[in-house]
Amino acid sequence: MPMPSRRMHDAEVPVAAVSPARRVAVWLFWSGLLLAVWLQPQLLWIVAGLTLPGLGIAWHERRHLAHLAAQRRGESICQLARAFPRRQVDTWVLRAVYESLHGYLGGRLPIRADDRLKQDLRLDDDDLDLDLLEEMARLSGRSLERTADNPWFDRVTSVRDLVLFLDHQTRLSAS
Repeated sequence: MPMPSRRMHDAEVPVAAVSPARRVAVWLFWSGLLLAVWLQPQLLWIVAGLTLPGLGIAWHERRHLAHLAAQRRGESICQLARAFPRRQVDTWVLRAVYESLHGYLGGRLPIRADDRLKQDLRLDDDDLDLDLLEEMARLSGRSLERTADNPWFDRVTSVRDLVLFLDHQTRLSAS
């Protein structure tokens, strides 16, 4: 009898490793920028002109996700599981997708099957392609080899599509 997905260990939220060389590079960048602004105060207008729109976009994105979370207060993984036919989708895949997305988005937004990855959850292809999809595959015990043979390849636009994509990937042998 397969182990229930609720016994899956907690999903690890993918965190980019910061190497010492990268830390030094970031420190040098900010130090150089501060020095440039100190020597040429008019550069402050350029820096502000580039920074403020980025901060505004980040604020808007955070507000959008907070609004979704407020609408979904009290929801859990159960709503996602009920959106799929019973015994047709591996519960390990459901839990892996839910836990990974939920953790990646800060742990406050319940995930629904009809959530669009780009429009609703504000995930771009790089977010999924890098660490997030690998984490989902690892947690669900699925392989990411031969993804081009998957019928859902290049058709993933929603959480439902993502679950079906992973469910169609081959299972890794239990070793």
